[in-house]
Amino acid sequence: MPDRPAPRPSRRRVLGLLAAVPLAGLAGCSSLPDLSAVRVDPDWPGTAAPPVPDADERARARAADDARALRRAVEAFLAAGAEGAPAVAAALVVAAGTEHLAALGEPDDGPDGAPGTGAPTTAPTDAPAPSAAALAEQVAGAAEAARADVPGTSSGLARLLAAVAASRSLLAQRVQGAPEVPDPSAVTGAGPAGSVTGTVLTPPQAVPGEAAALEGLAAGALAAARGVEVAAASLADDARARALDLRGALEDEADVVAAALVAVGGRAPVAAPDYVLPAPLGGADDAVALVTLVLDRLAATALDAVPALVGERRLMAADTTVRAAAWADAWRPGGPADDVRLALPGTTAPA
Repeated sequence: MPDRPAPRPSRRRVLGLLAAVPLAGLAGCSSLPDLSAVRVDPDWPGTAAPPVPDADERARARAADDARALRRAVEAFLAAGAEGAPAVAAALVVAAGTEHLAALGEPDDGPDGAPGTGAPTTAPTDAPAPSAAALAEQVAGAAEAARADVPGTSSGLARLLAAVAASRSLLAQRVQGAPEVPDPSAVTGAGPAGSVTGTVLTPPQAVPGEAAALEGLAAGALAAARGVEVAAASLADDARARALDLRGALEDEADVVAAALVAVGGRAPVAAPDYVLPAPLGGADDAVALVTLVLDRLAATALDAVPALVGERRLMAADTTVRAAAWADAWRPGGPADDVRLALPGTTAPA
């Protein structure tokens, strides 16, 4: 019989033999080749490049890093001797930031915790203690950063970021000592009342569910405007004038949303002839409570519309959430009724 070639050892056997050789023996072997120039096959397990973070991961990291950076800025602000209303508001920034980190699923690393993978949009952590105005600007910058990430993230995260933006917006107003009831057209962290950044009406093609979300938001703004108008009748002097200004701002909100709805093939809703009040109005206190109630409901309606919308229409709903939450906070006597409305406005709709 002809000689058969010797069988080649299997790869598994070769690896087994190598594993059995003491490493010390290999170290003293001078005939081994120089492995410094050996190229590792990138297709082998464990050698592939790490995955690139997607838009959600980057946005989540940015929001978390900003929460941590704001906490460090507040600690410097308070350590410098801040007191009074700005100090109280600054402490609320920290409390809200803790809620934001929990909702984002990001670790709360403590005052000295290292930031995550996102690039913070707030001031450097080694900056000197900020003034109240500088701290308010830093909080407002973090609000704008969260808002800017709303259009390009997944629906669930977009809704959360819109709530975070609304929270930081109203906290910025508190830190800077904004008027008790600000001008409806001057709310930090959103476009002017009744308008949005960019072109809402392009592209006109709607995705499934957009028309229904826009119709609900437009109807909610009309209902809020009517509720504020009814409340104004029980208010006097400056409070009544402010309520009527707010009614006009809410009607503008409804008009912009209605225009976006028509652009995607829907039909703009009209105000109902009658609205049922949640309770009879017995005076000014009841009227103020009605204003805050309808604004809280509008914030929740707008926030719930965010996931169903895309692009500038999603940003429009996020801006309505910001404005409604800020207006409600300004009208609410003694500040927010609970931490949820401060840390994540719109996530809990009032009954």
